[in-house]
Amino acid sequence: MRHANPSAVLIAVLLGLLAPLVRAEDDLVVLVLPVVEERLVLDGRPDEAAWQDVPALKASLLGGGALDGGVRPTVRVLVADGRLWGAAEVNEAPGPGVGLALMIATEEGAATAADAVAVAFAPQSVRAARWVVHGPRGTGRETYRVEGAVDVGDLRRWSVEVVLPLADLGLADSQAPLRLAVVVRTRVPSRVAWAPPGAAYRGPATWLGLRPADAWPLAAVDVEGSALAEADRQDADRLYAWSTFGAAYATGFSDLLEAAGHPSGAIAPDGKDVVISTLRSLLLEPLEEIHRLRPDLAYAHVVRGGVLHQMGLEAEARQAFGKALAIMPGLREATFGIHLDLVGPSLAGGPVGGPTDYASAFAVASEAAGRVEAEGLAAEGVAFGTGLLHLAHGDFAEALALLEPLARRYPFQQSVVYAASRARLGLRRWSLEARYRQVEAQRDDLPRVRLATTKGEVVLELYEDDAGNTVKNFVWLVTHGFYDGSPVARTVPCLLAEVGGGDPGWAVATQRPPDRGRIGGGEPRRRRPYRGTVAMLSATPDAAASRFVLLTGTAPDLEGDLIPFGWIVEGQAVVEALEAGDRIEKASVLRSRPGTGYRPLTVKGTPAPAPR
Repeated sequence: MRHANPSAVLIAVLLGLLAPLVRAEDDLVVLVLPVVEERLVLDGRPDEAAWQDVPALKASLLGGGALDGGVRPTVRVLVADGRLWGAAEVNEAPGPGVGLALMIATEEGAATAADAVAVAFAPQSVRAARWVVHGPRGTGRETYRVEGAVDVGDLRRWSVEVVLPLADLGLADSQAPLRLAVVVRTRVPSRVAWAPPGAAYRGPATWLGLRPADAWPLAAVDVEGSALAEADRQDADRLYAWSTFGAAYATGFSDLLEAAGHPSGAIAPDGKDVVISTLRSLLLEPLEEIHRLRPDLAYAHVVRGGVLHQMGLEAEARQAFGKALAIMPGLREATFGIHLDLVGPSLAGGPVGGPTDYASAFAVASEAAGRVEAEGLAAEGVAFGTGLLHLAHGDFAEALALLEPLARRYPFQQSVVYAASRARLGLRRWSLEARYRQVEAQRDDLPRVRLATTKGEVVLELYEDDAGNTVKNFVWLVTHGFYDGSPVARTVPCLLAEVGGGDPGWAVATQRPPDRGRIGGGEPRRRRPYRGTVAMLSATPDAAASRFVLLTGTAPDLEGDLIPFGWIVEGQAVVEALEAGDRIEKASVLRSRPGTGYRPLTVKGTPAPAPR
């Protein structure tokens, strides 16, 4: 059987029944279905008395049981209104993968699963069709007039109903037996099983047998197949809009999207409006078309909220996540978006151009933690933000203690998993950096430069042994007074302060930190951009000239773009107080190695002239 969503989660409900409705016929489990006189409402909630009077299909009868996490679907089947009804209730938070799949075969001529009527209902999947229906008489819901509904309004559970007119099955007579296999779709990824086990591969002969207590009601059912088919055509248009969005995102716009929303201001303000307008047209318009065609899709709003968040449009992002939660209150991806993507990072920074104030940031995080429930999702947002704050500050053990549990809970969220991995790597790598600094302190001969700023004095020690030509370039510029009066071009709280020194008339080759052997797992030993690092900033390889940054936070994201060449030995607090508009009043060399010439080679391999 081919499913509407190959990546959707399929959990087997191993079917069995309570006596006296079950009997064995030639080792086949057979369910005798009564015809219910009560008229049922198709609303996704099997809560009418007729449902409660029908025993649940028991997994234990055929060897099944509770799944990982204690998820235990309850499945019932009955006949009412001339239709076969299947329903599932699942004790888990709802998600985009929820739904129900049925395979129904007549005993005559159904040798394989391909001969069965196959119904796959994925009501909240944004990546796949809501309905996939096919069988011996054709495909689509104009032929098999199946309908369904889902109830996803509860934080801790969800339920689904699927109905199919018995007349559409092409039964030979009103007492012809049926065979049934059921699959419950849940939010848990990468779990596929069948009821009975292996039903899709072993064929209808192994499925649960269905027989009527008296006779199947095969009278015509008042369901308009053409209207169902039209709804599916609109859903196909929705899928086309999704593919349009995916194609745009996959062909380079993800980089533009990241740049548009990055707090470091990778795009100039006057160009940002153009970029955002372009992204709205290419990415947001297809998502808005999805909403127009399928306003019930909660996860489409989550995707839209994520795109808006990446663009830096936080107010609109919060509205999008809120719309998702209005449809599906238990949708973790939406609560994650609000509480972790938005609330969390807001605790770990500040407006571009402002100073870095860790004391205030930690105080705000602590105060926020005191205002939320101990186990609430808002508390997880505060934990995420506090973890990011510790990560930026260089408190890797504290960061890991907060971020690792979140990464286990939200394995589908790259930002959380990535942050936890950065904390884990930072904890392992920092001991190397500390050892390097200890050895250098014992030798006490590396060059030093003093920066007298409008906020106070800063002393830098330069990694001449690791980035010799880059250090020479910096010392050469300092010696010639190049940085005197240079402004602080920008600051990003808990990340960096950038000094733009202008164009000296040359560039130097990109000098990456050399590997000093390997550590566990083959990882190279090298200098990395920790809080307090001084690094050259270069937009392209071999283009570094005079711009440098003083890191006010650990910056694993920038490891490939920065060239570390020193660290702040005195005045970290001064650096973190800098704001855009402050300046370096005077830069001077405090110490250099005797006999060392500090005239760098340009990228062309020639000695640098005096800066212009």
